[in-house]
Amino acid sequence: MQPRDIRFLRHVPKLDVTATGEVIAAVTHPDLATDQNVSVLREFSAADQPSRLLTRGPDDSNPQLSSCGRWLAFLRPAPATALDDSDPQATFADAPQLHVVDARGGEARCVTQLPLGVRDFRWLPNAEAFVLSAEVPHVGSYRRDIPAAAQQPRDLPPYI
Repeated sequence: MQPRDIRFLRHVPKLDVTATGEVIAAVTHPDLATDQNVSVLREFSAADQPSRLLTRGPDDSNPQLSSCGRWLAFLRPAPATALDDSDPQATFADAPQLHVVDARGGEARCVTQLPLGVRDFRWLPNAEAFVLSAEVPHVGSYRRDIPAAAQQPRDLPPYI
């Protein structure tokens, strides 16, 4: 392998399998022009067909199909409003938010707007809702001299 071959590297950190055997995977590769990793969702058929691009990225991850197979949920960085004592309109850039798209294709819709983004999620068996894990900042507990985005989140007791 030569240094110029780095553009051909692909990494698949997470995937899901449909009921009919197709594989939906987050495929990450280096983009030399922007000096960043790009992650898109692709569908790979069990037959000898080329893969199908499902999302355009640039940082889509954690694909999960609903139990009915109609919906595809994934994480995508999106601006989220931050809770900050000094500036309630502050935003955290690129907090991973939960997005849903029709598994056959279409435009993804953001379904969360959490201050620090979503860490992980799972579909409920009926495919009508999600269970998710997210860090939630405490209003009033941040130091005013340090932006909320730079401070460590606090542990909250679990609530249901």
